Amino acid sequence: MSPRKALAGLALPLCLFAAQAARSDPIQAGSAVSSPSVTPTISTSAYTTGYVLAPAMAFKGVPATGAIANANVYFKSGSFTSGSIDLYLFSQNPANGTYTANTNFSLNATDAGFLIGVLHLTDCTATITGGAASQCQVLYQSQFYTLTGGTSLYGIAVVRGTPTFAGASDVSFLLNVVQ
Repeated sequence: MSPRKALAGLALPLCLFAAQAARSDPIQAGSAVSSPSVTPTISTSAYTTGYVLAPAMAFKGVPATGAIANANVYFKSGSFTSGSIDLYLFSQNPANGTYTANTNFSLNATDAGFLIGVLHLTDCTATITGGAASQCQVLYQSQFYTLTGGTSLYGIAVVRGTPTFAGASDVSFLLNVVQ
């Protein structure tokens, strides 16, 4: 078989690859990645769905403009047995409202102007013996943002379930941000 005939069968996959490579995806080879994490102090009392899990977390060291590629929340005690987490992300500190751990979440109208978006961490995995979820994540998010000043994104986590945590530092959040 001639090389031309052998390559003829590859034409369509090569064209598809070229078209995909030409897309303007925010994550490309050589992109700078920042991975800020936060371990907030949380309540060890039982939560109700719609309550604040972690108020006003600062994810430090992010580029002024970028895209959030994915987000994870990790549970040390593995006590998150059902539900999900909504992570509200802001371009500046949402300091106009009252956001207290284990109280009902209500977004202040002024803070809503700083809202970048809400990441729904719904893919929860039980990796700790006993079947409790030890991480929830959202992948391939591509949530674009521009900071109005500084190098921090701010987040408020809201539970969509009824967890109880064993310790005040049992939860940590991680973002992967590309520039």
